Amino acid sequence: MTVSIIKQIAIFSIFILTGFLLKKTKVLPDNTNEVISKLETKLFLPVYVFYSLSASVTAENIRNYSFTALYGLVFLAAAFVTGFLFALPFANKGKMRNIYIYLFTVTNFGYFGFPFIEGVFGQQVKADMIIFCIPLKLFTYTVGLYLLCGKAEGFKKVILDPIIIGLVLGVAAGVLSVDLPPVVKTVLSKLSDCMSPLAMILLGITIGSAPLLKLFSGYKAYIISGIRLLVIPVIVGALCWLLGARGNNLLFSVFVAAMPIGLNVVVFLQNDSGDAYFGARCCFLSVIFSMITIPLLYFLITYAGIV
Repeated sequence: MTVSIIKQIAIFSIFILTGFLLKKTKVLPDNTNEVISKLETKLFLPVYVFYSLSASVTAENIRNYSFTALYGLVFLAAAFVTGFLFALPFANKGKMRNIYIYLFTVTNFGYFGFPFIEGVFGQQVKADMIIFCIPLKLFTYTVGLYLLCGKAEGFKKVILDPIIIGLVLGVAAGVLSVDLPPVVKTVLSKLSDCMSPLAMILLGITIGSAPLLKLFSGYKAYIISGIRLLVIPVIVGALCWLLGARGNNLLFSVFVAAMPIGLNVVVFLQNDSGDAYFGARCCFLSVIFSMITIPLLYFLITYAGIV
């Protein structure tokens, strides 16, 4: 399994580097990241979620998925409390405190987490993780956006988000045993396959938007990355274990918390908080260091007999 993790990390690294180089060499137009982002959020990721759940959720196992979503809520509570406490030493009030809470709470569970879990553990475990992340997804688009930019998406907009629609339709199709025509299945499969490579390329392009030297400057971003990638996963995993999480639910608690910082910090902090590249720097360093910390965490929890 360790070999599978290293292989997946290597694949991700190549795609991210590809996007980074395409941006730095100016091969792509300036609005490329905006176009790819819309393709991901409006098409590829919703289809990816629908296709995964429609093939995995059944009337027989829907009850188990309900418990998975419940443990996802437990994880969110543990992650938010932990993130809040770690944010206080950096800023105890105001907008910067909210930004640090986001940095320490929300990870790149969609673009980075889902394909990583699928590549290492398979499609069924990935489907479980999608359900597990429902509370975190809703949090990201409501409280998370409020923390970053002072406003949240309205309830109607959150519910009508294409990813949420794909999730609901995927569960419904699985429970009702909807038999899609072979040509439709093939189209959905091909679209799903586009999600992970493009997500990693998008990450590289987004990071590449900032000057290279600035991405490595500032000691604070290194401290944030270390806390985000190593300390918080251990604490959140321990809290979830104490609250009854076992098996895949405990695995998800550790690995979702161990993913790099989400891309929203790059989007919303480019011209804010007194540092135009603060979000990009934190995101970039967390991605780079996660290539080391994720295999390390898996080795530790395997050695401890947790999974």
